Amino acid sequence: MLARRLIRLARAHWNHASVSARRRVAGGGLLAFAVAAALALATPLDECSIGGGTRIASFNIEHFPKNDRQVAGAFAAIAELQAPVVGVQEITDPARFAREARARLGDSWRFVAARNGNDHKVGVLFDSARMTLLSAREHTGTIVVKGAKPVLEARLVAREEQQAAEDDPSRVVRLFVVHLKSGADNHGVRARQLRALTIILAASRDSGERIVVVGDFNATQDEDRRAISELAERTELVWASEGLGCTCYWARRDGCLASALDHVLTSVPADVEARGPCETEGCDPQGRCPVFHSEVSDHCPLTADVLGTGSR
Repeated sequence: MLARRLIRLARAHWNHASVSARRRVAGGGLLAFAVAAALALATPLDECSIGGGTRIASFNIEHFPKNDRQVAGAFAAIAELQAPVVGVQEITDPARFAREARARLGDSWRFVAARNGNDHKVGVLFDSARMTLLSAREHTGTIVVKGAKPVLEARLVAREEQQAAEDDPSRVVRLFVVHLKSGADNHGVRARQLRALTIILAASRDSGERIVVVGDFNATQDEDRRAISELAERTELVWASEGLGCTCYWARRDGCLASALDHVLTSVPADVEARGPCETEGCDPQGRCPVFHSEVSDHCPLTADVLGTGSR
């Protein structure tokens, strides 16, 4: 367990290294890993824990609420994530989502959702017993065509760090929840949305706060992945989820195909994992999709353990 944690932390630090730093150790795989591992060992392990940093989750809950079984399954999955903050997508009934969150997770849970866009709302669910919402706002620049969705920005801080955050902005998490246009033929639309997102993120880059971008990027094409990489480079963020094998399942006539549509970008090192069936059943082609696909969502939840203060 310790070895796995060290490897994951080393990977997070290596992913966060600048392009120039990576190039300096390029050409020697073992040397590159050694450098990353040394960085990881120099960081206390508890700094990556939920208590030392912040666990942020992302979950596209397909057409929520489809039925009562989905509602129960979705919140059971959220509870298992042990994340005090969850960026969600495809919420068609925000009022019910808020009620169900309080009933199933606890009365301290709160929900804020975007108002603009189509019926699939993006939102931020958080536990107010652990996190304080400092502000929330919508960015409509990503609504470049009819049916496109805005970006929801929420600034949150752990309750015990709220006073300290007045002098240390790195204690604040500035979360952006996105849901880009779906469809293989809509790469051009997504490219326009990513250009708009670049402008949105650039305005926050010098805030000193920990920036986390989560959501369904609908990265169905190689061009989409290149565009995400360019976004990360232009905004000086880390594409923390780049190595994920899959985050969702697509039921086709010839079986079930896994794909990586959901992503996370961060301004500090983060350990990102796909959860639910993506973790337990994997990403290899299957004859049929996991039960989770039909009962809860075609997307798996993601968690991002974002390093705490002093870890830039």
